[in-house]
Amino acid sequence: MAFVANTNTNVDTGRPKVGGYAFSAPLGTELPGDHKADLNEAFLNMGYVSKDGISLAEERNTTDQEDWGGTVIETTQESFSSTVTATFLESLRGDLLKAIYGKDNVTIVEPTDQVEGSVHVKHNATELDNASWVFEMASRRSRKRIVLPNARITAVGEVKFVAAELISYQCTIKAYPDNGGDCVHEYKSLPKKAA
Repeated sequence: MAFVANTNTNVDTGRPKVGGYAFSAPLGTELPGDHKADLNEAFLNMGYVSKDGISLAEERNTTDQEDWGGTVIETTQESFSSTVTATFLESLRGDLLKAIYGKDNVTIVEPTDQVEGSVHVKHNATELDNASWVFEMASRRSRKRIVLPNARITAVGEVKFVAAELISYQCTIKAYPDNGGDCVHEYKSLPKKAA
């Protein structure tokens, strides 16, 4: 095999796509199958995410298996899970609040040019619906898309109401296997080769 030198053309950043980068749609919505396909209209923009971006974490719970003499001879895997963590910043975005608290727990009266609107959020133990999530990135080298075909918000961090800080929602989104057994699909473009 020929030696291939290191090259900085293979390093990249997770810069968010301008104009919108975090989307959610009802479970069963047609999903994009690559980094460039248009998103289905059912995907709703969840608004700004904090400067920390998103974090994709995978956990594999394993157990070392030993022989009679105590030598580890194999490691077995009991479980696997994927989660995305993101802190959403648009506390007045109705679609985001419905994703976080449940669509039946958020009532929105849209404002007009004559009357202000209102939002009523009920905090209760109602289980949230599963949904599909897409996160989009575009740097100078590559376009990236992370797709969670079947996922649910399973935790929301402490929400602070402070004069000098934005109201924000730190959400943990757990991904479940799709029909092919995959929890997450990650798509990336590769830059064209130099002539």
